[in-house]
Amino acid sequence: MDTKLILSQLKESDDKLETIKKYGNETLYFLNSAENQVQKTKREAIDRYSIDARESDDYTNNFIKNSEFI
Repeated sequence: MDTKLILSQLKESDDKLETIKKYGNETLYFLNSAENQVQKTKREAIDRYSIDARESDDYTNNFIKNSEFI
């Protein structure tokens, strides 16, 4: 093999490696974005549940307070 062919193959390998790195970084970015969205959705669901639970407690307490004749 001559030197030019070897250098050409090395350059091609480097280009392929850079492409793999690029797609790897894009995949990591996508996965991190997805994980952040999951965490955000979890927090929103917990917040909604907490608000619903407080409203339910308020309703129950008011009902009991207004039903003192029992």
